Amino acid sequence: MDRTSKILVTILALTVVILVFVILKLQGILKFEEKYQVVVLKTGEVYFGKLSFFPSPHLKDAWFVRQENKGKEGEEPNLMLYPVSSLYFAPKNVIYFPKESISWWANLSEEGRVSTLIKSQKAQISQPQIPPQTSPKETPKQETPQEKK
Repeated sequence: MDRTSKILVTILALTVVILVFVILKLQGILKFEEKYQVVVLKTGEVYFGKLSFFPSPHLKDAWFVRQENKGKEGEEPNLMLYPVSSLYFAPKNVIYFPKESISWWANLSEEGRVSTLIKSQKAQISQPQIPPQTSPKETPKQETPQEKK
């Protein structure tokens, strides 16, 4: 085999390997463990989710922090974590960012407060909340207009 043939075979083999990798990834057969990250924008906004940079920076399973009530002087404000999909216009749970808008990002610990809070809130969302059934004995008897007389 001459040199040109070796180069072509190498390029073909690499192309096949990359193509198989991409197909398996797109089919969901090949999965990588995605961890949560914090993304801080230059505007000061903070988001949590699973960060990816291809094809552009975006957070999947995105969450944001909202201050529920302003704390009194000397008290810490009550901060709550919400999925992006809970916003009033019901977007998909993905946020895309211009690369220049990201100030910094970091991986979150799986045992950290934010990661465990997200996991527990996701578990609550996935489990339907069924109100408890009241038995007839527990239902207070309502007086009818005839009984009031």
